[in-house]
Amino acid sequence: GSEGAVVGVHGEWGGAKTSFINLARDELARRGLAIIDYNPWMFSGTPQLVDSFFVELSAQLQLSDRYAAIGKSLEEYGEAFSGLTWLPLVGAWVERGRLAAKTLGAILSRRKEGVTSKRERVVESLALLNVPIVVVIDDIDRLTTAEICEVFKLVRLTASFPNIVYLLAFDRQRVEHALGEEGVPGRAYLEKILQIAIDL
Repeated sequence: GSEGAVVGVHGEWGGAKTSFINLARDELARRGLAIIDYNPWMFSGTPQLVDSFFVELSAQLQLSDRYAAIGKSLEEYGEAFSGLTWLPLVGAWVERGRLAAKTLGAILSRRKEGVTSKRERVVESLALLNVPIVVVIDDIDRLTTAEICEVFKLVRLTASFPNIVYLLAFDRQRVEHALGEEGVPGRAYLEKILQIAIDL
């Protein structure tokens, strides 16, 4: 886990994948690991998936003092890949404009810094942890083909981070078919991402 890992839990619909993950969640929590849930089906379309992925992970991490710095560095790293659709739009129109302009200015300023240095900050922060952070993504097979591909691209983008363990649950046949439409055999694509596969 200190080097990062991706674990796939495979099973047909109704095959107890979620029950398995809930049992694993209890054991992981008992061992003191932080568990983050990312629910991609709550967001529609691939642009929102990219935006929400980093926003959700960083927001959940920043709720804890222990992981706040990691959450902030992950948020800044994600800005290099996401669009600007998540800009906060709350309150009166004048306040919305001020807040959006301020946020946009901060993002554009940070984007000038480049991806490499941001990635290095994330890696340095994560390497200091004594136990990994577990990111749970369930029901991936319920997404559209394009969304399935996007989720796996996002996992691949961050799978090499130290102390990040992904726990992914999906119907293998459905996901292999979706990934296969990218021009690469779906099984081969999965095998490049998953370190551990658990078949239920």
